[in-house]
Amino acid sequence: MTRSDVMGLYGWEDLPRHLILMILSHLSPGDRLTASLACKLWGGCLRSPLLWRNFTFRFTTPEEELPMSLGYLDIYGGLARNIRIELDPRDSSNCTNTSRVLTHLARSKERSLEALTIRFTKGNPLFFRGSDILCSLVELFGPPDPKIHFRSFLKVLDLGGMDIAIDDKFLHLLTGNHPHIEVMNMQNRSLTCRITPHCMENFVRKCRKLRVLITFYKCMSEKVLFAMAEPDRQPIRYLSLLCKMEEKYHRQISNEMWEELGNNLPSLKVAMHFDHTTDRKQIRDILQPKIPLVELRMRSPLELHHEVDLAGKHYNNTLERFTVSTASTHQLEDALVYMASASACLRELHCYCSLSERTVTRILELRPELSTYTLKEDIEDKELPPIFYGRFANVQAAIDFVNEQDNYS
Repeated sequence: MTRSDVMGLYGWEDLPRHLILMILSHLSPGDRLTASLACKLWGGCLRSPLLWRNFTFRFTTPEEELPMSLGYLDIYGGLARNIRIELDPRDSSNCTNTSRVLTHLARSKERSLEALTIRFTKGNPLFFRGSDILCSLVELFGPPDPKIHFRSFLKVLDLGGMDIAIDDKFLHLLTGNHPHIEVMNMQNRSLTCRITPHCMENFVRKCRKLRVLITFYKCMSEKVLFAMAEPDRQPIRYLSLLCKMEEKYHRQISNEMWEELGNNLPSLKVAMHFDHTTDRKQIRDILQPKIPLVELRMRSPLELHHEVDLAGKHYNNTLERFTVSTASTHQLEDALVYMASASACLRELHCYCSLSERTVTRILELRPELSTYTLKEDIEDKELPPIFYGRFANVQAAIDFVNEQDNYS
């Protein structure tokens, strides 16, 4: 029997149901509807709850239409568990469409939402505040209508790509109405952090299943760390902190407090990112020896050899990933060589500054097991990574990192 004979014996309706669902899952809602007209079996698969667990909305051009997407939310929105919204905020219609989707979710009669991600694909226009998006988020996360039937609870909120400053009022709403949250990312490119340490402490105390927190150093305090170490709660496994110029006026967390936290939470991993506005004294004050630091990123137009040397001394038993962008000097090269020799756990090293061939060779001799590295004699400006978008500004990367550490251990 030839292949054409075999193909003639079977039609689209003979495909296994799980393969049809896999095919439909890769199509847009409109294309799913068209494909469902192939036969009765495909039409039945269109109504499968498995097919509507994940929704992705992309608003990047003024011409993109919304009615069809809202229509699918009316029918299947109660089944959606993971929703991702990507938009270009430079066009007001994209922000309006995003706001309409969020409002639609807030007013749905049934809700299964477990994870929400909002990401801006382009930078904000001047004087952009995102008030309409924030108002819709407040409605979504505010006190729910008693008539809404909840199938599950919010567990993951990723606002790291939404470059809008959120404040205490927003976090209070989230704390009071969604205490089951496990992963929170608020580390974005907004110019300032508007969340106070007191509000963050309340959030950590009440959200007792929280295990991944990605935020700003400014909203941290010793009381927040005390709340993290409370008994009868899910241990926080990963903490990422972005440090900016604002920390000049913020009280630093003491070395004793970090030591106590490490003793109470031995599996805790900490990442710290210093942007170009942070001066060297701030970096040295914040980098206490007892921080269980696994990743450190520093970017400064000033020379940072003292800070690199400090990292090699303080975190030689914990540091796994290190990134620095600074002016190149002989002292810096010596500090990098020392750090490479001292840091037994180092797996990634990225130096965005010009290094001599001798230094590059020596580092690779000391750490041949480096899985990823950037060590060059000439570095162009276009190669510099945006410090705000560190690896752990991405929620999934943070979760993967925690799982990776469990396997590595």
